[in-house]
Amino acid sequence: MDWSSVGLPQIQQKTQMKNKGIVIALMLLAFGAHAQISPTSIPEKKYAVVAKTKLGISQLELGNKKLINGSLTQLEVLLSRSLSKKFLVEAGIGFSQFNGNDVNQGEYVNYKNNNLRFPINVVYSRDLSKPVSLVFGLGAYGIYYARTDMTGYYTGSGSGVNAGTNALLGAHFRVSEKAGFRIMTEVQRDLSWISKPNEVQFRERMNALISLNFLVKL
Repeated sequence: MDWSSVGLPQIQQKTQMKNKGIVIALMLLAFGAHAQISPTSIPEKKYAVVAKTKLGISQLELGNKKLINGSLTQLEVLLSRSLSKKFLVEAGIGFSQFNGNDVNQGEYVNYKNNNLRFPINVVYSRDLSKPVSLVFGLGAYGIYYARTDMTGYYTGSGSGVNAGTNALLGAHFRVSEKAGFRIMTEVQRDLSWISKPNEVQFRERMNALISLNFLVKL
């Protein structure tokens, strides 16, 4: 009798079982690795484009002597980058227009300022529910006075540059993973004066605005 032929089927059976065990073990390892990696394998989108429309009231201050009340319209486009789950920074460019009126030397006159704005904000958000977050921010901005029309005081282009600070408060609403919108309130204040000939000084003393923001992640 050939004893080697008797033990061969048993050896083959053990080898097959061992191979099956290895395959099953590898499948379990692969499944476990996939379960751990797949949720984080999709990188979080850190950048977003933010478009802001703002309406509100403003006070144009003339040489610490006179306040002109008026309306304010602003449009901004900013690039936002997430610093963490709760903080982000946003910066961009915008346009601002002040319109007001007053009586000067017995005449009814209009006042208008057209400005280019360069805002930068640091924004903090705290989740209130799954789709809604409370948003708070502080920032600063630069201003280029492209066109100023203050009848009886000063009228001209390229009136000067200025800077200011602002604070933001509102709510963010998530529409999808890539899009959302904010309803915000904002206050702004110029830090210094624009000085022109004949000792004319002016600045936007205080702005109070309601803002609607649209966000799309890149």
